[in-house]
Amino acid sequence: MATTSVELLSSPKYSNPYPSNARCYWKLQAAPNHVILLDFMDIHLQDSTNCEKDGITIYNGGGLSAPLLGVICGVNTDNVKPSMVSTSNQMFIAFKSDDTEPTYNGFSAYYVARKVEYCDNVTTIISEDTVLSTPGYPDGYSGKSNCYNQWLVQAPKIDDTIKISMADIVLPPNIPCVNCYMRIFDGPDSNSKILATICSATLADEYTSSTNELYIEFYTAFPWTGNSGIAANISIIEIPEVQHPNGNHSNHHPDDHIPNGSGYNPAGAIAVFVSIVLMTVIVYVTNKYKIRCSRNRRRRGSDHFALVNEMDT
Repeated sequence: MATTSVELLSSPKYSNPYPSNARCYWKLQAAPNHVILLDFMDIHLQDSTNCEKDGITIYNGGGLSAPLLGVICGVNTDNVKPSMVSTSNQMFIAFKSDDTEPTYNGFSAYYVARKVEYCDNVTTIISEDTVLSTPGYPDGYSGKSNCYNQWLVQAPKIDDTIKISMADIVLPPNIPCVNCYMRIFDGPDSNSKILATICSATLADEYTSSTNELYIEFYTAFPWTGNSGIAANISIIEIPEVQHPNGNHSNHHPDDHIPNGSGYNPAGAIAVFVSIVLMTVIVYVTNKYKIRCSRNRRRRGSDHFALVNEMDT
């Protein structure tokens, strides 16, 4: 059970080598309306591609079928300490090792549950390009503490996407990620897919939404002063409009549209098709029937011609 008190979690026999062929699982559950924060302090695991040998897998829910929060392996440095935050009151952690000997010293982390409280109503940003920053930036943090600041970024056009680039991240030193972090979601709220959890400059990058909405949360356990804070550049990625011959516009990418040939006329094509069909019928009838003209005798002062059809057999 995850509580508001900090608890420790570690690999078997930490800080001695963990056993080979190990399989360990932890299910963390907090009270309703809480999230779980997991902060790694030390990681010494065997490194491999996609962490396929030894590794820690963190899930955003209560089991192995929950969405993935992250996979960790290798050896961390002092400047890179991964942190994970659930979006609900559950988190599931799985640790595995292969049969390689000798093993490494393992990992240690602490976790804590935190009640979800919001500082103010969500701030909605609808703009072509703008800068988003934490309250008080660049002179520290002047907003409320122990609550979430919220931003909802919306692109003006529904087919556009949003790119956020972390321009500046300066936070007070020696603060665990669970006490000060920013989360970026690919969608309109915290139920959307997590793109990133950021708490240091070493974890900064740029991220792009898959829709025209991007939701951002920032949490800090306390205010601070000094030349610090977070700033990010927000830019809109527009899908170019395609001008159709009839004057209509489309926001689909040009490669998604296959234009008609130059001068193409649907009505003319239909007329040609009908003409071909009629010619085919006439040729068929001509070959199928013999048409002969016989002159009848003149009656009542006029000539009369009769068409006599004889079917070939």
